Amino acid sequence: MELFHQAIRHRVPENEFSVLLSGGRYSRHILLELLRNDACPSFCFTLDLPGRRDGSDAVVAAKVAQAVNVPHHHPSY
Repeated sequence: MELFHQAIRHRVPENEFSVLLSGGRYSRHILLELLRNDACPSFCFTLDLPGRRDGSDAVVAAKVAQAVNVPHHHPSY
C-alpha cells in the first residue's frame, strides 16, 4: 500500500482536474488518496460501460462522491 501512496503523492495535479469514478475499488482509492494529499478534484464523473447500462456504477460513485463532498456528474446519452 505504501507504493500506492507514494505513486499518488508524486503525481498530484497542480491544476484543476476531475476524476473518473466508477463503482469499483480502484477509482475510489485513487480519489481518496488524492484527497489525503489535499488534492480535491473539481468534480467526479461516471460513464456507463457498454453492456452495463443499469446505472449501478453511477449509484455507487454518486454515494462515494457525496461522502467526500465532491460534485458528481453522470452524463446521460
